[in-house]
Amino acid sequence: MLSSKMQHQEFEPPDELRDTIKCFWYNRRDCGEHQSSFEVLPDGYAEIVFHFGSACSISTGGGLQSLPSPFMMGLLNQPILFNTKNRFEIIGIRCFPWTVFDLLGLPSGQDGVRIFEHPIAQLQSTLNQWIRADRVDEALSEVKQYLLDARSQIATDSRANA
Repeated sequence: MLSSKMQHQEFEPPDELRDTIKCFWYNRRDCGEHQSSFEVLPDGYAEIVFHFGSACSISTGGGLQSLPSPFMMGLLNQPILFNTKNRFEIIGIRCFPWTVFDLLGLPSGQDGVRIFEHPIAQLQSTLNQWIRADRVDEALSEVKQYLLDARSQIATDSRANA
């Protein structure tokens, strides 16, 4: 297997999201045309992961399971092996594990990799356009604004129900 070239950057969240989000991150791997794998180790955070470029899958006991974008990684109790090829790019939202479900308005539970349906998935096509244009900054701005809007909506809803 050829080694892949990787670029990784982390970005601070806006002040209004610091109690929920540890950081935003961007990762790019150039893996070549052959299937390549990389391991993700447990880190104590829950993450929302948008991916672009080549398909992404995880190794399971039954083979490879394809992952949609976005997917969520809850707390891990063991490393997970991901598989991809060619250029593979990620925008990640690293959340404190006790906050991610409230942020998205999802029921808590399930650790490990989780496939979920949520309106945040509507960002995929816009983010893909920014990533293809090599404008990671604009893609991150879209994600931050979505989460700021979602957070203000949660606050408005909770005040209305009080």
